Amino acid sequence: MVPKASRLPYKEFREHGYREATTPFFSVKARRNVLGENRLGVVVRVSSVKSAVRRNFLKRQVKTVFLSIPPGKIDLLVILRSRATLLSKHTFQKELRDTINFLIPHS
Repeated sequence: MVPKASRLPYKEFREHGYREATTPFFSVKARRNVLGENRLGVVVRVSSVKSAVRRNFLKRQVKTVFLSIPPGKIDLLVILRSRATLLSKHTFQKELRDTINFLIPHS
């Protein structure tokens, strides 16, 4: 489970200034924050993935990748699409990790 301090508040989902990368499986938005830690927001629509078990599985996979990111000051918003259910666990994590590494601004 992601600690509460590492969760991206819902109100900040609508703000601008994110760098975005889109794949057939998900959209990832990233930006720097002024806090001292990474924060994560995950969106999986019921219309995209009907099964609650599968939605929660996908969220756990996103959180696993998120926790492997080095500490920093990054806000991440991951919006999953229905095609994400077609990927194996390892392929999903690799795709997401590659997309996040592409988006994270390097200092």
